[in-house]
Amino acid sequence: MKKLTKLIALIAVLSMVLMLAACLPETPPPTPPVGQTTGPAAQTAPPGPAVIPEAVEIDHGAVDHFARDPFRIGYICLTLTWPFTASIDASLATLGRIMNFEYQGFASNFDPDTYLNQVFVFADMGFDALVIGADDDAARRVLGIAHELDILLIGESTAFENDYGLCIWPSVVQDGYGNAYMIMEWLADNYVRFWGEIDYSTLGLLVLDHSGVAGITARTPGFVDAFRNRFPGASEDNIFVGDALPFGMFSVQVGFDITMPILANNPQITHWLIGGNVGDFGTGATRAVEALGMEDSVLVGTISPDAFLIEMQGGYTGNVFVAANAVSATEFAILMAEGLISILDGRYTPETLWPEFRDPGGVHPRRLVRGTMICRDTYQEFLEYDATRLQRIAEAQGVTLD
Repeated sequence: MKKLTKLIALIAVLSMVLMLAACLPETPPPTPPVGQTTGPAAQTAPPGPAVIPEAVEIDHGAVDHFARDPFRIGYICLTLTWPFTASIDASLATLGRIMNFEYQGFASNFDPDTYLNQVFVFADMGFDALVIGADDDAARRVLGIAHELDILLIGESTAFENDYGLCIWPSVVQDGYGNAYMIMEWLADNYVRFWGEIDYSTLGLLVLDHSGVAGITARTPGFVDAFRNRFPGASEDNIFVGDALPFGMFSVQVGFDITMPILANNPQITHWLIGGNVGDFGTGATRAVEALGMEDSVLVGTISPDAFLIEMQGGYTGNVFVAANAVSATEFAILMAEGLISILDGRYTPETLWPEFRDPGGVHPRRLVRGTMICRDTYQEFLEYDATRLQRIAEAQGVTLD
């Protein structure tokens, strides 16, 4: 009854602040010094070369995970219908066989009551640790519940934060700023082969955002800063941020609904670069561009590869949706599993894990994951590499995967 009372109280205060789509203000946001952050998952250093990184910088053969009893690890997410979360779920299940933990995944289907209740369910079942993929509001409340129940957590995609945006518990998130910056750098390096030279004064930027999730909206400054740096003659009046929150969650339709009126109502802009903070927004933006007959004047690049890969593998031959920053869900799963296990088996604590990824002034890590730029000519290489990550870790552990 005590647990139920706490749960009801927590659910009663769940909320989300609505924001309307808006054009960026004329005064640009300040750029902080390199190495500092302006918000969740923000990084001010321009990204390096787009190389495919190793998933984890440790020797997976150095620890014998089978010298102990198996841990029990659960994953609670909003949905398992998204390719990214479905891939995390599948990867964690495989990692359980490699790193000796029993695994169970659970999706709340966007129901906040169900989500929070599942924390209690997993705790009552004797689970040692949970991977938490939630929105900002739910993540903070789950952290409070978990501390009371003495169950270890790690954040997936959305960091555990306080009111000041400081990471207050281990979390694995995208390098949102760096990945967005990388996309805009790629578009700046490649637009000429699609359009030839253009007049920057009539070039526009549209960022497709979702203000309801801090880890997603933190990507927007990366697009904007790179655009300003690479196109110094572009007008500030031609920079737009479309917010998905009034339209819904993450879907192709929402991307379409944001893009259509902004492109249609700004005929003074002859060419557009569109950066999608979510993959499906890129598909929706592409469909809007096609409906407007603007295929020769718009290029789209997105964070997360799933929607772009669906287009490529579905036979898309157009030159609108041209690139994506591929962040590996498998790499996310590896980092989260290794982080939890290294705390559970006593090698690290939540305060000593990944010290190089702490927020300035913080004591807990916000592990940033950098993506790889892919396009029509390179996506197969990424897929082939990504498919071998778990196999390499299994071989280091002497585990045979079927």
